[in-house]
Amino acid sequence: MLTAHESKYGATVKIRDTFGEFDPTTKDTVVIDDRRYLDATGQPIVWDVIQVAPDLENNQFVKIVLGVTK
Repeated sequence: MLTAHESKYGATVKIRDTFGEFDPTTKDTVVIDDRRYLDATGQPIVWDVIQVAPDLENNQFVKIVLGVTK
């Protein structure tokens, strides 16, 4: 999936399913508030949402694939 989008970096996160209160889409961007996800200049990485899918192992979660193309 990430190769098709020519992503340099990738991450997968799981969030609790809000059952319609918030539905992530591929038009969204994400900033992970963690020092391990800073770029070379020390700034937070802005991730593009590549794919949103239900977590088939646990229906209480949604799996979101993130990628950076810049």
